[in-house]
Amino acid sequence: MLSGTLPWESDSSDDEALLLFSLNNNNKQKRKWVHEVNMERKKFGEFHHLLKQIRKDELKFKEYFRMSMKQFDQLLSIIKKDIEKKELNLRESITAEERLAVCLRFLATGNSFRSLAFNYRMGRSTISNIVEEVCEALWKNLQPIVMPDPNEEIWRASEKVFKEKWNFPHCVAAIDGKHVRIKAPAHKGSEFFNYKKYHSVVLLALVDGNKKFICVDVGQYGRVSDASVYSNSTIEKRLTSLNMGIPPDEDLAGRNLPYVIVGDEAFPLKKYLMRPYPRSARRLSEDERIFNYRLSRSRNTVENTFGILANTWRVYHSPLECRIELADKVILATVVLHNYTRQLTTQTNLATVEEQINETNVFMPIRIGTSSNSSREALNVRNLFKEYFISNEGRVEWQQRIVNRTA
Repeated sequence: MLSGTLPWESDSSDDEALLLFSLNNNNKQKRKWVHEVNMERKKFGEFHHLLKQIRKDELKFKEYFRMSMKQFDQLLSIIKKDIEKKELNLRESITAEERLAVCLRFLATGNSFRSLAFNYRMGRSTISNIVEEVCEALWKNLQPIVMPDPNEEIWRASEKVFKEKWNFPHCVAAIDGKHVRIKAPAHKGSEFFNYKKYHSVVLLALVDGNKKFICVDVGQYGRVSDASVYSNSTIEKRLTSLNMGIPPDEDLAGRNLPYVIVGDEAFPLKKYLMRPYPRSARRLSEDERIFNYRLSRSRNTVENTFGILANTWRVYHSPLECRIELADKVILATVVLHNYTRQLTTQTNLATVEEQINETNVFMPIRIGTSSNSSREALNVRNLFKEYFISNEGRVEWQQRIVNRTA
């Protein structure tokens, strides 16, 4: 321990921070494995004296853990087998419920491990280890339940929502990517230093019409050019290889059209991926502005999803101060927690409030790319959707008023 450092401020865990020695009757040294500050965990620790109180108030519980008591208890039952520890001879282990509480509180607040260590009367590295183990368990157990590998049934269910709620038939998902701020990694910080002059990893996501994640790609270096973020992703590779179960082309009001994903100008125009007509080259026609409006309306689902994610799990409101490997696990854990909480209570007051909060200052988008040479097939698909949106079968009554007002 460095001179001038208090015992409970050490980087070591409660297992390693300080060994207290006392003499037994045989004058042999006996070790106590927990620092005296943390020995009062059950008496003064936040979990033991606060949780009992907030369990009496559903709203307070939801504010604290970002989910209802029912959701918390169900989540505990799902991951308990992977996070509970055996009792040791020398001391009582931390329960699975307390471990889950520590991790959720970290994700909900973004408080430092040091701050949480004081709150819960644990060592700092104990907090870090708990967060990592619980995040791993959350992804392992929740991903197959709330974000399974997409198949045709999942795509068609999403398309139905985009068609009925967002007026874009044959749209199965919206795509976007965001830079997640991190602390500069030791010895390789330049790899993560992005165009906005901070360190980051990239979260690329496909989102359904109900603002839930369908699949994600996490961990690309912040310095990777934004044009390469998509082309290097597993999402692009699977879409290109037709290995994601998206339904085959079908008729839409007399037009043979593929099922598509919608994105902004940062993404290339493909047969299966629609982006807006470029606004920089020339003045767009009214029909093209209508297409852009209809696409933007559907694409807002992914923007809203990132907003809900960032303002529910406020760990994103400051740089992730942990190892890169742990940062990736934290991101994946919040993604499945997002789907988990929305799956059970999509219309809760909490979700409604969060959707109204703008996430612009939390996540930085990947930059708008230059318009590359698109295939004739992709250009034709976009034109066919444009024609559909101005046809009697595909138009919505307010679209001309909107695009002419903003022209």
